Amino acid sequence: MQLQIPIEPPNNIILNQCEVKEIHTDAIFDFINKYHYLGYCPAGAKYRIGLFYQGHMVGACLMGRPVARHENQNDLEITRFVLHPNCPKNTASWFLSRCLKIAKKDGYKRVISYADTAEGHTGAIYKACNFRCLGHRQTTVWTNRPGRRYRKPSAKIKYEKML
Repeated sequence: MQLQIPIEPPNNIILNQCEVKEIHTDAIFDFINKYHYLGYCPAGAKYRIGLFYQGHMVGACLMGRPVARHENQNDLEITRFVLHPNCPKNTASWFLSRCLKIAKKDGYKRVISYADTAEGHTGAIYKACNFRCLGHRQTTVWTNRPGRRYRKPSAKIKYEKML
């Protein structure tokens, strides 16, 4: 039986009362499917990390092996990162810094991620966490799989953080 985690938190989330923990239930996928703009979760997450407030999930981070074949497969890539809209300012960098500590504790040395410019993302969260900008990358068209939304290729900004 899967553990049910409520994903509709109170309106006034207090950041210093939030808890970050790895979770091993499908509830994180439900949260990401509901709140992430892509609406689906990629396979192969090494880490499923949730942000909780009063027992409610208010954030989710998936990290796994880098998608690009040319990347060092011993590094991590942030494949999904999303917060509930009720989260206060600075929640993203606060939560991400704690996710990175989990990866560092396990011996990872480098984490990469991409800011999707088509969604208006600039990488502010990565800049706030002292990631280094590696420049723009152009995406290519993916064959659409069942359950995925079609997305035109767009420029993404690549970031890296040495742990």
